[in-house]
Formats: sequence, structure tokens, C-alpha cells
Amino acid sequence: MLDSFEGRMDPPGMAERLLAAARHADAPILLVRGRISDMVREDIAEQFCDRVSHARRVDVADAGHMVVGDRNEHFIDAIVPFLDEIE
Repeated sequence: MLDSFEGRMDPPGMAERLLAAARHADAPILLVRGRISDMVREDIAEQFCDRVSHARRVDVADAGHMVVGDRNEHFIDAIVPFLDEIE
């Protein structure tokens, strides 16, 4: 499973370190992904959330990797409820 992370990251081992850090974070994590992102594939986002129990994911339609620039209003719609929940 990690192979799909490792293939996109440099240097080697970076994916495992990032996953370990995310697992040990003591705050909820929201992964906001543009559905047409060429950087974060759907399967990788799904694997990340499967491996980090306190992570959630929102996919934004018609947005690439830079969700804020592509669909700012949808980015806000995704994060405001998340932030309200963790206050």
C-alpha cells in the first residue's frame, strides 16, 4: 500500500515519515483534495484516511491541486463545518 505513496514522494521514506507524523497528530485532520488533482490521486487520499483514523477527506469537484485557487468557494464550504466541529 505504501508503494503508491512512495512513488510520488522524494526522498525515499518520506511517505512513511509523513504518515507517522499524521498518526501522532493530536488534532483532527481534514484532507481537501481537488478531484482533478494531478498530485493527489483518489486512491492515495483514500489510503491516507484509512491509515490515519482521525483524518477525513473532502473532494472538491472541478478543482485541481490548488483547490483554493480553482474553487475557493467550495474550499470554504468544506473547511468551515470542519472548523466549527473542532472548536
